[in-house]
Amino acid sequence: MKHREKVALFIGVSLLVLLVIGVVAFSKSSGPSKEFLSSKFITYSLTGTTGELGSIEKFYSDIGGNKSWEKTETGWILRTEVNDNVTKKTAKSAFVFEISTQDNKIYLSRANVDGEEVPQEGLGIFVSTFQARQNTQPISGTSGGDL
Repeated sequence: MKHREKVALFIGVSLLVLLVIGVVAFSKSSGPSKEFLSSKFITYSLTGTTGELGSIEKFYSDIGGNKSWEKTETGWILRTEVNDNVTKKTAKSAFVFEISTQDNKIYLSRANVDGEEVPQEGLGIFVSTFQARQNTQPISGTSGGDL
């Protein structure tokens, strides 16, 4: 094999490897479908399950910081990281959205905030409180937070 043929083969194989790596990386980072994101979700409460709590897309857009999705066998995990510039700490959360095989509804089945599991029966209250905080506008001239 001539030197030029070896170089051409090396370049061809290298491009193929880069293409495969790119496809794998894209498929892992692409996230849920638009249909999944626009779906309404429910969760658990002290009395069973809640009604629809809104779309996954709205919940996603209300969360600040860096966000990523991880595919599971039964749905998706939304992972978040929010950096606090005052304390220099990073808050990490994970929200597990699962598609039920029994009723084909999407459940927020687990939430973990900074290593603390939110009790399953308290997820409805957790989401409602979170949504209420997102819908509250600060009074003019205040920061809206407790610094």
